[in-house]
Amino acid sequence: MTEFTYMTTPFGQESTYAIDFDFSRGLGYQLGMAPEPIAAYGRLYSLWQRNFCRYHSHDIYQCKTSIEEA
Repeated sequence: MTEFTYMTTPFGQESTYAIDFDFSRGLGYQLGMAPEPIAAYGRLYSLWQRNFCRYHSHDIYQCKTSIEEA
């Protein structure tokens, strides 16, 4: 699961990963930090999931779901 954010660069704004939970590789990533084993992201994932569900229930997000084949 990936959450994107817009960052201002010298070339304008661009979309980049803010948080990424890569369950197939067992890695978690947070903007500005090196990837770590996903187990290190348990508390952040719980917070992210709780907030996402609350925001989604208020129609704040436009969601797109896709499945990538390996």
